[in-house]
Amino acid sequence: MGVVKAQRLRWLGHIRRMHSNRTTKKVFESRVSGKKRRGRRKLRWKEEDIRELNLTQWEEKTGNKNE
Repeated sequence: MGVVKAQRLRWLGHIRRMHSNRTTKKVFESRVSGKKRRGRRKLRWKEEDIRELNLTQWEEKTGNKNE
């Protein structure tokens, strides 16, 4: 795994382990309200990271700091 991918996976794990009342976690897991605009929907940060890193079972991978 490349250095950048490893750092992003590490950041995902850091956010995953945060308490739900932390602002960073709230923003990361938030959804935009309001009317949907025409065209392709925009991905949330989490969805974009998971897609770009080509991750499966990312929550299990981020939970284990030894991997």
